[in-house]
Amino acid sequence: MRSGTLNRIGTLKNLATGGDAYNTGGTTYATATEGLRLGVNTLSGKELRADQQTGSEVQAEITTWYRSDIVSGSQIVVDGVTWEVLYIIDKHFKHREMRLQCKVLT
Repeated sequence: MRSGTLNRIGTLKNLATGGDAYNTGGTTYATATEGLRLGVNTLSGKELRADQQTGSEVQAEITTWYRSDIVSGSQIVVDGVTWEVLYIIDKHFKHREMRLQCKVLT
């Protein structure tokens, strides 16, 4: 990884276990790590139209050092934007750096 590519600082949020036996607690995310060094590269953007409503989906690749607590479904907050991790790529399977394929939530 080149120097200077991890130029953002973010927060990692993982799905929190909660609720009762009937899972009425809802979906909540708890902060797992703050101060995570990241590089964000926006790949594409889509605008979807259906039933006279417009929605957008922006996809990005986030690069960071390897962490075992980042899983598919985790959320990463960078500069007030929340990204959902869709796919995880462990480059060369060396557990050194990760590339996360993400979509924007907010």
